[in-house]
Amino acid sequence: MSSSPLNLHPEALEDLRRSGLDDAMIAAAGLYTPAPGDLPRLLSARLVDQVRHVLVFPYDVASHGALWRRDDEFVRCKLFPPVSDGQGHTIRYYQRGGTPPRLYIPARAWAALADPTVPLLITEGEKKALKANQEGSPCVAVGGLWNWQAGGRPIADLDRIDWYERETLIVPDS
Repeated sequence: MSSSPLNLHPEALEDLRRSGLDDAMIAAAGLYTPAPGDLPRLLSARLVDQVRHVLVFPYDVASHGALWRRDDEFVRCKLFPPVSDGQGHTIRYYQRGGTPPRLYIPARAWAALADPTVPLLITEGEKKALKANQEGSPCVAVGGLWNWQAGGRPIADLDRIDWYERETLIVPDS
């Protein structure tokens, strides 16, 4: 584990800092590295032995103000190192199997959701959303380009946003 007061493995902290995130934003987002014994409740059995550690992005920090500690809470994990899926692709981020996509809403973006006069950015990836919010631009994120929908329908989290006459800019990864 790390000696960092942020409860992050040094490699995870370095990754976040390379993305331009400061300690205040990292702490506000509730990001953490769990103890190795917690990996089985976060990852599939196949992945547990293939990673050194993970960086956890809790999705409900702003709504309840506490770090994730419940088995049923939605989180996404960045894997260190990334893992091959055996079919020529690399898995860098993971969410529990069978869970539908969610909208990542950083704490600083919550207030903007109900105010349609505030322009909103939508990006791909939690770190990009955190960086935009850190720089003063309210931003939410999807975990992947098509993760705004599930089963051909928009995800329910999108209903949290007042869209009426809202200026919105979609900022894709590529």
